[in-house]
Amino acid sequence: MNAAFLTFVSLLVVGLVLLASVFFAERQSKLAVSRRLNMIAQGGGQDAVSRPRRLGPQAESSLVRFFGLGRGGAWWIKTRGFVLLLVAIGSALAAMMVMGVVFKMPPWASAFGGAGAFFAIPWLMLVIEQGRAEKRFSDRFPDAIDMVVRMLRAGLPVTAALRTVGAEAEPPVSFVFAGLADHVDIGMSLPEALAIAAQEIRLPDFRFFAVALTLQFSTGGNLTTTLEILSEVIRKRRAMARKAKAVTAEVSMTAYILAAIPFVVLGGLLIFDRAYLTPLIVDPRGNLIALAAVSSMLMGFFTMNRMMASATRL
Repeated sequence: MNAAFLTFVSLLVVGLVLLASVFFAERQSKLAVSRRLNMIAQGGGQDAVSRPRRLGPQAESSLVRFFGLGRGGAWWIKTRGFVLLLVAIGSALAAMMVMGVVFKMPPWASAFGGAGAFFAIPWLMLVIEQGRAEKRFSDRFPDAIDMVVRMLRAGLPVTAALRTVGAEAEPPVSFVFAGLADHVDIGMSLPEALAIAAQEIRLPDFRFFAVALTLQFSTGGNLTTTLEILSEVIRKRRAMARKAKAVTAEVSMTAYILAAIPFVVLGGLLIFDRAYLTPLIVDPRGNLIALAAVSSMLMGFFTMNRMMASATRL
């Protein structure tokens, strides 16, 4: 367990360094925002304001980016960086203890499993949280577009419509539209704010919305008709995606059952005939076979899941 303990200490040191860096980065970002607002108050105008790179609060830290493994579009992550760090350290320690103490695996295998858990568990948390936010946004976005259309027909300007949606809609739609209105209020043009938001959100429906507003801002035209058509198209696309999901439900259930069968059999053998699995635990060759089997199963399940997701993606 010496190698596993050293690996855990190394992960702990790296985590503390990252935690210190995130507090420093957050402090620097807050200072930068304060400087921009002071320059605007002093009459610096739009040229004095550098382009924001994030849509939303400055709590989007380097730790979130680190555990997200460079995953873009993380615009609705509420989990703080230090929480991810604690989860990563706890997952690594638990994985090393289970593999080294319970299953008696060699130190190198325990260290490898701990390092994998250190990165995999926080990344999975971020993916699940962001996926749920994107689903809620896609469900409520057509209603937000209809709200914008009604306010435009009532004679309100686009910026006032965006502000109203940001105040009255449900999150995360309200978060996105309020961010757009805030960027416009501090002197940024609407096309530029839409471009930044589209880079962050990375949802096709919102990008269509951003393109429609940008074209209307640049060339003019009947924006209400364009947004009505966009809202109808989004609803039809969602209906087709639900039909595709219903058609692939049998395949999805088959994938889950096939992935669960080996673990059910393994659990039964651990209960009724533990000696049958002893070579996989105590023999280094058995460790390699078990590791290769688990890795192959996970890769197969991930591949099937991605194939089904691509068929039902909006």
